[in-house]
Amino acid sequence: MLTQPWGPVSQSGCVSGA
Repeated sequence: MLTQPWGPVSQSGCVSGA
């Protein structure tokens, strides 16, 4: 699980479907 600023969850959790 990564925390990417461009993901569905911006640095809040895991990237799901980025």
